Amino acid sequence: MPGKVALRLTRYEVNADGSVAAQSSSYFDTQINPSEFKHTLGIDYGDEKAQGQTAARSRFKSVAPDTVAFAIWLDGTGAVPASPDVRSQVDVLRNVCYRYVGTEHEPPYVHIVWGSFSFMGRDRKSTRLNSSHTDISRMPSSA
Repeated sequence: MPGKVALRLTRYEVNADGSVAAQSSSYFDTQINPSEFKHTLGIDYGDEKAQGQTAARSRFKSVAPDTVAFAIWLDGTGAVPASPDVRSQVDVLRNVCYRYVGTEHEPPYVHIVWGSFSFMGRDRKSTRLNSSHTDISRMPSSA
């Protein structure tokens, strides 16, 4: 996509020595900025109640994994310049984020870059790719 990229997802590998190798040919660029974007960080606490205490004491347990959630729009009407059909865009997105890594028996790692925001991680059990399609050629025209 020529010009400024709104949000880029790039597939990468983590080598045995811990180094990261981007798969520069496996990326997805959004056409426009996400309509929703959420970055969540957390800390988990465990409640411990000693014998004889009336209330449990919260103690640090662990740092929860960061999560990222966002909503993007894909255009296949031509309203966004140089936009391929929606099916092709969804196929590229699925290839980058969801194509199973057979040699590792796991989902891929993905680097998300949006402006100065950078996040490296992978699909977790609660992550979903939801898609809804609207055929605007069937919408009523304004007269």
